[in-house]
Amino acid sequence: MNIRGINVVILCKDREAFDPIETHLAYKGVNVKLVTTVEQVLEVLEANEPQYCIVSINHPDTNARKLMGILQGSEVMCLPAGEENNAETIKMLDDIGVEHNLYPPLNGPRTETLLQYLEKVRRQRQTVNTVDYTKESKEHDEQQIKVDKIDLKEAINELSHEISRTSAPVQAPPSEDDKMELLQKAIAFENGEEPPEPAAEDKEEAVVDIWHIFDEAMHGMENCNPVKDPAYLESTSQFLAMSLQSENYPGYIFAAIEGADDPEVTSVYEKVESLLVEMVEQFTKESISIQKVKLELRPFDFKQWIQSLKGSVQSFEVEGTVISWAYVDQQPKPVKMKESADGNFLSVMLEDIKPDTKLPHDLYLYLPKNNKYLVYTKEGFGMDTKQYEKLNDQQVQEMHLKKNDADKFKNYKFEKDVTELVEESGAEIKKAS
Repeated sequence: MNIRGINVVILCKDREAFDPIETHLAYKGVNVKLVTTVEQVLEVLEANEPQYCIVSINHPDTNARKLMGILQGSEVMCLPAGEENNAETIKMLDDIGVEHNLYPPLNGPRTETLLQYLEKVRRQRQTVNTVDYTKESKEHDEQQIKVDKIDLKEAINELSHEISRTSAPVQAPPSEDDKMELLQKAIAFENGEEPPEPAAEDKEEAVVDIWHIFDEAMHGMENCNPVKDPAYLESTSQFLAMSLQSENYPGYIFAAIEGADDPEVTSVYEKVESLLVEMVEQFTKESISIQKVKLELRPFDFKQWIQSLKGSVQSFEVEGTVISWAYVDQQPKPVKMKESADGNFLSVMLEDIKPDTKLPHDLYLYLPKNNKYLVYTKEGFGMDTKQYEKLNDQQVQEMHLKKNDADKFKNYKFEKDVTELVEESGAEIKKAS
């Protein structure tokens, strides 16, 4: 859907936070006005009514909330946006009760995707509303639109008067350090020199936002549209967990898929996963590998679980299938594995083995007196709680496995870690068959 030529006004707290969105939308041909005060938004609304008004939920002016209330039900669609990426912001967006909003972290492609979807819906409604109009219905609708515009204008005027009655906050005078910095810049300008560079410790290496990578991956799919809170998230029975092996993004990626048992759904997911890895490699210049496991659960609230891990969920409809992505910025636990005395074995920590779970390989116990490795459990079996406690009592800290079973154990360990993340939230889980 082409969004070139639409008018968008953005009320933000920090211009720098929205600069990437403004630049991206302007590049796509959108007429964007970025402002920092409610008064400036009202001026834009009076001068040239935009189709969309993006309002930062973190804006300190209480009139920003009043502005959102005024725009609800008007021809201008209001989109609340989370400028600060934290749990409090996500809760405010969830509580506001608006159908469409922009969750943090914000970026241009995701904003463009939402506007494309909303424009598509808006134009479809316009097409429906122009069919089989009688003269009477046309006159009625024209009158109703005129009333709506008058009501919006009156509401804007009332808010403008209320703001004008409120004394503007007094700006704090510049500090001595600020004055010295301005003086140094002025001297450098007079001498034709470049202004002094900031100290090295003040510079931060730019890291591409993980949601930008997701959005780029989704843009590679045809017929991809954002979806607001799909119902299946409240009763998720399966999801996929991935450990992203990346220097910049050492966290977990989770994906819950609507109708995950369907083979066609799995095919769609694999396409998205491939694109995701490609995008991460492109942006981070790293060679990426993904360790993944599929888990089957007793139904639980997937979105609530992600929020308990201080993450957020974004859902997209791809080729008729809804896929919900979540990134959790939490360092995956490392696998403690080293070569055993016998070069054919690897030792692993007993604490990394969970009682009453099936192991995907043979597990060995080392007998130092005999210098032998005894098969303790066979592939497809595991140790029960009683065996585990007995080994602990005997101060056995390490178990052993064949070197060629290393990848199997890594996958087992990853599944154990993700299972514990779910269990810590109170949800019950069982291993996928």
